[in-house]
Amino acid sequence: MQKGGQDLKTYEELRKFKVDQAKTVEKNHQGKLKSDIKIKIQFIPSPEDSKDQDLDFKVVIAPNATIQPGTATAAIGQSADPGIVRGSYIKQVGPGERYSVREILDGGGGKVAIGDLHLKKGIRKRTNTSFNYSDFPAVWVKATEDDLKDAGIIKKHPSKDVDQATGNTLLPAFSTGIRRRYYPTNRSAGLETLRDTRISSSLIDPQDSSRFLSEASFSEEQTFYPNVQHKRVIGSTVKASIPIGDAGIDHNQSVSSHWNDTSGGGSNTDQSGRSNWYKKPGNIRIISRRLNSSKGGESYNTNVGPNFKGPDD
Repeated sequence: MQKGGQDLKTYEELRKFKVDQAKTVEKNHQGKLKSDIKIKIQFIPSPEDSKDQDLDFKVVIAPNATIQPGTATAAIGQSADPGIVRGSYIKQVGPGERYSVREILDGGGGKVAIGDLHLKKGIRKRTNTSFNYSDFPAVWVKATEDDLKDAGIIKKHPSKDVDQATGNTLLPAFSTGIRRRYYPTNRSAGLETLRDTRISSSLIDPQDSSRFLSEASFSEEQTFYPNVQHKRVIGSTVKASIPIGDAGIDHNQSVSSHWNDTSGGGSNTDQSGRSNWYKKPGNIRIISRRLNSSKGGESYNTNVGPNFKGPDD
């Protein structure tokens, strides 16, 4: 009732339009109330009310005398929201949803049907070029992106791997084997070549060319290579001498730690971003396979960020 009319030019036109509309509203809502409860929309007498060029009324629900005042303001001659162009999504808010939907679809009683497409959860899509929603009890506003996500009209998350019911959780099929699906292998990332090049260029044991000096500390390797013949003192540093056949590739920041970094880690970037991180030389050290295999890691969080993309996206 508080919305204006259909391009009405005078107060008299607005009043006549609203009085007629009030009768329809009363009839519609009376059918929803118990027989001993009455609804009445009352208007201020015309001479007094016309001075400010708006239309004052009150909705009275008896016998408990509930009174709700209202005003149809200077919507005289007002057109629809210019932002709601053809193809826009709109949503209804406020009271009278069932009534307003019927009026909009039927375009009865002199109302202008908006010619829209009913979607989900009160969201509709405008499909024609003429639109005036100001004369309906429900208020229609332009739907936001969040509204469309809640209604399932657009995806909550762009990735195929994400559960659209939550918008931020991997689908069950992808919640295990995260490293295998979302990160490259050492071979595909070129890390085996990096390992061999680094060993031959800077890590060969000067006392035994069949061994290399681990980039882990001696104390880390000592559990697996405890004998004195595995110990090398290079300047002031103690190194563990490891057979080249036992050379392993280790990430300083573990893969699980990178994945769980919600700001810019693996769960909030695309396949290319994860691959670039995985093969970054500065994050790689060459250690024994035995040590590398013994290292645990964090469990993988199945939540993902808004920038996450899977291999098929």
